[in-house]
Amino acid sequence: MKKTLSLIIIALMTLTLLTACQKSGNDEVTTTTPSGEVVLDKELEIRVSVLSGTTGMGIAPLIKSANEGKEPLNYKFDIQSDATLIAPGIIGGKVDIAAVPTNLAATLYNKTNGGIKLLAANTKGVLYIVSKDTAVDSIDDLKGKTVHVPGAGTNPEYLLKYVLTAAGLEVGKDVTLDYTYQSPDALTAALASSTDVSYALLPEPKVSAAQGQVSDLKAVINLTTEWNKVSQGYELYQGCVIVRKAFLDEHPNEVAEFLRAYKASIESVTADPAAASEIIAEVGIIPKAALAKKAIPNCNLCYDDSQKMKDSVLKLFQILHDLEKSSVGGKVPAADIFAD
Repeated sequence: MKKTLSLIIIALMTLTLLTACQKSGNDEVTTTTPSGEVVLDKELEIRVSVLSGTTGMGIAPLIKSANEGKEPLNYKFDIQSDATLIAPGIIGGKVDIAAVPTNLAATLYNKTNGGIKLLAANTKGVLYIVSKDTAVDSIDDLKGKTVHVPGAGTNPEYLLKYVLTAAGLEVGKDVTLDYTYQSPDALTAALASSTDVSYALLPEPKVSAAQGQVSDLKAVINLTTEWNKVSQGYELYQGCVIVRKAFLDEHPNEVAEFLRAYKASIESVTADPAAASEIIAEVGIIPKAALAKKAIPNCNLCYDDSQKMKDSVLKLFQILHDLEKSSVGGKVPAADIFAD
């Protein structure tokens, strides 16, 4: 009988109570647990694409373990610098699982007519307003000021607009948003070289990188904190892990095993940032371990597949849709975007 994904995950989570583990032929591993047998195809190539930066940090220990041949499954990892480079692989069936920004999950769901499933959130809010002006410590303090945003028509812009509007500040009147610098890297460089940028919206680990280049630069406003003030209990999730529905339908055991290993990987990063930072640099998620170590505590890494997460993500989709329909692919996904 085909088990649901959730039941399979429960079975795999009992590996510490393992009663027997045996090889079956050359291409399967059969694990017997108190919940029953789980058969894994160890020859199946599972193609996993992740982003360099925050959403990829949590998977670094799993990548290292797989590279060392310590995992029961055959993973092929691909690290990309931009989320737009991951989307074609998912759409074209060349990527099976991916860690992506949450709004990209919505866009891909719509573009594939429900062909992807959101498995879990992996990152909460990672946006901060940085400045040398320590007199600013809340959204209200931005009245009359110009905030530089890394590019128009991006997720950071929409989230900031929502928080500003909810706080009673009118964009363009009370607060000016400047889009001169079209990427976090360009904005970070401007902070270091220009006196024209006094307030900037940046994600981690770019915040930590900027602080390494600009003396006295502080993260004066945590956008997640401000979101929580106006979101009526809905949390901000900016990153998630998705899977092609066809792959999940064909290989539920393997997806469940990936999630078990992925959750453990994320938890190891948050438990020991110092050790994890070395691994993150080693596998190429972030180039320098020192930067990763500084950024991890502010990256809000998580593994969350709860109902509260699902409710919060659907709320986020609605907010983004109301601000700009294209940010979620034209419409708010149905609740079946989430895996059972």
